[in-house]
Amino acid sequence: MQDGSIPESPYNAIINTNFTYDFQNILSNLVEFPSINLGSITNMSGFFNGCFRLKKVNIIDTSNVTNMSSMFGNCRQLEEIPYFNTGRVGNMGNMFSNCNSLREIPLLNTSNVTEMGLCFNACVNLTTIPLLDTSRVRNMYNIFQQCTSLEEIPSIDTSSVTNMQGAFRLCSKLKNVPVLNIRSATNISGMFGGCSSLTEDSLNNILAMCLTATSYTGTKTLRQMDITNTQASICQNLSNYQAFLDAGWTTGY
Repeated sequence: MQDGSIPESPYNAIINTNFTYDFQNILSNLVEFPSINLGSITNMSGFFNGCFRLKKVNIIDTSNVTNMSSMFGNCRQLEEIPYFNTGRVGNMGNMFSNCNSLREIPLLNTSNVTEMGLCFNACVNLTTIPLLDTSRVRNMYNIFQQCTSLEEIPSIDTSSVTNMQGAFRLCSKLKNVPVLNIRSATNISGMFGGCSSLTEDSLNNILAMCLTATSYTGTKTLRQMDITNTQASICQNLSNYQAFLDAGWTTGY
């Protein structure tokens, strides 16, 4: 294991259909993961979790995997990942959490995913997010939290999401946020905490976003979403502000 390679016999000896945290000790010093046949695997939860030295993963067969939660959690030196077959995956919670060196994510099939809480948490060098199919996702708790290099969020489908708590928290360079449909959201607290670079257009979009939150019964204020006093003052001069007030919302300041 000195050179970061993986020994043939002990690796193959534990191949089965469930890899939940099985390999943490074996993979802890791995730098590159080879191309091998993993076609029978259904659960890769935590598969690479804690592989602090891992920089590259070659193409692997994930066509039968349904759970990728924490799959690359804490892979702090991982610089790139190949395209994965994720057509059957339902759980991507924490999938890339603390992947500090990742700069981009390939376009993944997320059409069956319902769980994406903390998926990209603390991916501090991530600059772009592909347009993912999130039509079935229900949990986006802290999904982009502390993505401090991210400047723009694509127009993703959030109409089924119930938990948006802290979704964009501490995204200090985030400028552009589209109007996201949060009609099913019951938790929107802290969504934009620490998003100090939001443009006026984005703030106006957030006002419009509030109008779609028809399931939300909590405190209807921008302060609840962690919009600052200064940002809330800017909102008062934007085109969607009156509709925002008419819908029973206030700044909270």
